[in-house]
This record gives sequence, structure tokens and C-alpha cells, in this order.
Amino acid sequence: RLTTAHKGTCNNKPAEDITDAGVDGSTAAAQLVFADQPGKQCPFHADQVLTVFCQDCKSMLCAQCAGRGEHQGHSTQSLTAAEANHRALLQRMKEETKRKTVPRAESWLAAVKKAIRHVDTDSEEVSVVINNTAAKIVSLVEKKRDALLGEVDQLRWWKMMRLEEMKAVIEEKISARGLG
Repeated sequence: RLTTAHKGTCNNKPAEDITDAGVDGSTAAAQLVFADQPGKQCPFHADQVLTVFCQDCKSMLCAQCAGRGEHQGHSTQSLTAAEANHRALLQRMKEETKRKTVPRAESWLAAVKKAIRHVDTDSEEVSVVINNTAAKIVSLVEKKRDALLGEVDQLRWWKMMRLEEMKAVIEEKISARGLG
């Protein structure tokens, strides 16, 4: 908010709290808005329009209030000039913020892109390791299967041989006794 003329005693302080912390921590007096105040009458001089800005008090004054009373010795300028100065200050603050913020944001973006590449690379490497490990396990399982099947075939062959031998012996004994 912008003060209109006096607000009691000035003492080189803003008559109302009209400043905010700017983006970069500076006082954002540049955020004062004058456009909604054109042609406003001075509350102390009904025939006067507020056309002067007291930089010390951050308030609007008429020509009669400027440099008198509580504003005596204060730095003043036309309301139009003050608005232009504040708009220029705001523009400089905006550009400074952009100048500081854009490179930082671009740096963060580059870091995120690098992290994405690392995640992709790491993911691909892990996939290769998993696939290689799985292939080795499959190979080992197939070798073990083949070995076990080989043992089963050996046992079967050995048992078949023994059984064939026993069968031959039994058949021979049956024939020799004439039982068959």
C-alpha cells in the first residue's frame, strides 16, 4: 500500500509498511504501485492533487506538503519520476533475479540430465550382469542335468546288466533241472 500524505509523525520512516523483502533480499520499494492513485486529492489541501513522492517516507504528497512540516529536508521527486524509478528498479531486480536464477536452474537441469544418463547406464550395466549371471546359472544347471542324466543312464545300464546276468543264471538253472 502507498501512503497518501501525512500519517502523523514521519521521523524518516515509512508512514505505512509498504516495503517487502525482495527476491534477492533487498527492499522492494520498487513494488510500490502508483497507477491506481492518479489524481487523488491531498487530505490536507483539498485543492491539491498528489503529485510528489517523498522518498524518505515512501508516501505521496501534494506540492504544498512537499518540503514542509514533517517532510522538510526529505528527498522528494515527482510522482511520475518516482513511478518510473520504481518500475526501473523492479525491472533491474527482475533481470538480476533472472540472471542469477536461470544459470542455477540450467545447472540443476544439467545435473538431473547427468543423473538420468547415469541411471540409464547403471540400469543397462545391471541388466547385462543379471543376464550374464542367469546364462551362467542356466549353463551350470544344464551341465548338472546332463551329469545326473548320465549317472542315471550308467546306473540303469549297470542294473540292466546285473538283472540280465541274474535272468540268464535263473534261466540256466531252470533249464538244467528240467523245469522248463
